Amino acid sequence: MSGTNQFVLVCDWLGRPTTANKAHNMHHHAVSHDRRQWREAGLQLALVNKVPAMAGASFDVQAIYRRGPMPDTDAVAPAFKGFLDGLVDAGVLPGDTGAFVRSVRYLAPRKLASDREIAGVAALVVTITGETA
Repeated sequence: MSGTNQFVLVCDWLGRPTTANKAHNMHHHAVSHDRRQWREAGLQLALVNKVPAMAGASFDVQAIYRRGPMPDTDAVAPAFKGFLDGLVDAGVLPGDTGAFVRSVRYLAPRKLASDREIAGVAALVVTITGETA
């Protein structure tokens, strides 16, 4: 029997999510190291939150900041790419192609609503809406 599950994963310990502009100006070794960190975050959050294996999923991605500057809405794609790879590593999805990733929606970045919202200076918030097998 299949169903739909939703999970909200918050990575608030890696600082400001890597933006496309930042990644463009980084050395390729630094980009690789950065992506590994976001990948590990996706893996660990999936395991800690017991996100089950899914046949497919849609994602809402949003960055939260304590202070500006506020980047473009889709600027955090490099951070999410690594995070999504971590979800695949955790067995949440069989792969990150269109056969399994139904959609990715980037929500406008926002400033904190309260100091208790996140622990660090910024966070990447990923909401997964998945189809369980």
